[in-house]
Amino acid sequence: MAEMKRDVKSETSSVDVLLEEVRRLLDVQFSQIEALDTKASVVLGSASLISLVIASQTSLFSSAPPSSLPAECGFVLAGFTIAIVLYICIVILVILAFRVRVYTFPLKIDRREIEEDYLPLTEEMVKKQLLSNYLEHLNENTEEIDRKARFVQWSLVVLAIDVVYLIVMVYLKALMF
Repeated sequence: MAEMKRDVKSETSSVDVLLEEVRRLLDVQFSQIEALDTKASVVLGSASLISLVIASQTSLFSSAPPSSLPAECGFVLAGFTIAIVLYICIVILVILAFRVRVYTFPLKIDRREIEEDYLPLTEEMVKKQLLSNYLEHLNENTEEIDRKARFVQWSLVVLAIDVVYLIVMVYLKALMF
């Protein structure tokens, strides 16, 4: 009989297994957040570098007065204005992706809450409450991560459009001059 009790105690409860799995999922979520932030940084850096290189290679930003520039420059200037607008769209999308969002944690570090809500409970009841909290916060965080991912994806799309557009503009400028 004593042997049987030892086996029961040594087995991990299903609540323990679920808690560990949900904790692992929360770690995955926070890794996803970091990866999305990195992607947003790369998009912004790439867009900035591309825009800077293209701008530095154009004669549009010369010190010559506008009246002395050829008529074709108006077309090129309009084209690069559109590219700048696309760049601004990228910046806005990246800012929205970076916008401080509240990612929730399963247990607030509030002494009074712990003393009143958790200390009177048995260990198994605390684990079940934590599991419930973890699952609730997993769902909330998933919505925030999905929103962040959409902003990053759209910024990538606009960056691709901007790059193609700038390549076409450089090509057209080369044909004109």
